[in-house]
Amino acid sequence: MSNKLIVYYSYTNHTKQIAEDIQKQLQCDIIELKPVKPYSTDYNTVVGQEQNNESTKKTPEIENKNLDLSKYDEIILGTPVWWYTIAPVVRTFLKENDLSDKNIALLYGDETYLKMTNQFILEGEYPNKENEIAMSKY
Repeated sequence: MSNKLIVYYSYTNHTKQIAEDIQKQLQCDIIELKPVKPYSTDYNTVVGQEQNNESTKKTPEIENKNLDLSKYDEIILGTPVWWYTIAPVVRTFLKENDLSDKNIALLYGDETYLKMTNQFILEGEYPNKENEIAMSKY
């Protein structure tokens, strides 16, 4: 049996609800990612700020800096889909953590964008990932 960890970011609490439901089913650990500087509660403000950052691949600083992921062999990564890819907070997590020895599964709220999110991870945005990534919609 593998040691699973759910790591997620949620802006509207939709991804949070999915992550918490899965956590209850799997009885595994769960961590919510949060930006150091919280996003505005006004959606249009967030769109204006983050669409510009998306084109430059700028990522926000996150609170969860020193996570010990060594006891986990599977990371279930929860993200909303922003502009056809993963949320910037999740991008920061991926850039700051070496998950090359982990199996990764995605949870997301919209099946339409799985292929695009899958490509983001497989095509080099995610460094040090040599083993095949398992994509799942839990």
